[in-house]
Amino acid sequence: MYTLIKQVKDNETLRKSFNSLAQKTFGITFEKWYQDGFWTERYIPYVFVKESKVIANISVNLIHIVDQGTSRKYIQLGTVMTDENYRHQGLAKLLMKEVIKEWKDQCDGIYLFANETALEFYPKFSFIKAMEYQYSFTIQPVSGDFYELDMTRHEHQALFKHYYALGNPFSSFALKDNLELLMFYCLDDLKDCVYYSKQFDLVMIAKQKKNTLLCYDIFGRPNASLEEITASFSDLNHPHITLGFTPKDTKGYTVMPLEENHLFITKNMLTHFDTKKMFPLLSHT
Repeated sequence: MYTLIKQVKDNETLRKSFNSLAQKTFGITFEKWYQDGFWTERYIPYVFVKESKVIANISVNLIHIVDQGTSRKYIQLGTVMTDENYRHQGLAKLLMKEVIKEWKDQCDGIYLFANETALEFYPKFSFIKAMEYQYSFTIQPVSGDFYELDMTRHEHQALFKHYYALGNPFSSFALKDNLELLMFYCLDDLKDCVYYSKQFDLVMIAKQKKNTLLCYDIFGRPNASLEEITASFSDLNHPHITLGFTPKDTKGYTVMPLEENHLFITKNMLTHFDTKKMFPLLSHT
């Protein structure tokens, strides 16, 4: 007999079991995020428990997006996993039904990013495959004053939080009021990718790869264009800029389908995706 429990963060036994299953399934853990105080009620695991052990999960993530000035409240589903000893028993199906029943009337839509092995699963719950688009452009690098923030230092975290509160002025489809989710990345995988510029009065999260600079996000009230800012950050080895968000002004940019993401949305979100856009990369769970 299995017990359905909603939220595990404050139950140490269940939280550790949840983290153990996440580590085993995806190679991730939420423990540091919890210990640093960023796991809030915006992230809600729905778990089946047997003998104090988490054996299956679907997490509900409360996502607030500003879509060209319109505020939307979405539910993103993530961390969908079942212990290998309890698979093929319909546990994920039961959790999905429970989540949809509880949240469908409390939001503007439900969505998720599926892995390759589950592409046939989500249409059974009326999820529809949607396409995302990513923007890029080429710049001529120039010198600038960007320097890396040490996200283990409280004063640098405070600086980051200040600029995050100002939002991304270049994004037309921006994550809002979810510092918790952003810190999941910025205290772990992207902890060495957070930069500050006094010249432009902003913080940028960016990563250089091959000849491309991936600009995940920018926060602040800068006094220059997106092209000028990224040119100041980049160098001669990284003249190509790829954005992790949908820009407001797309003139002169290259836009390509984002093939590696398998986005599934509920039907009521179709009109929201009638233009070429993408969920911010740092909003994915």
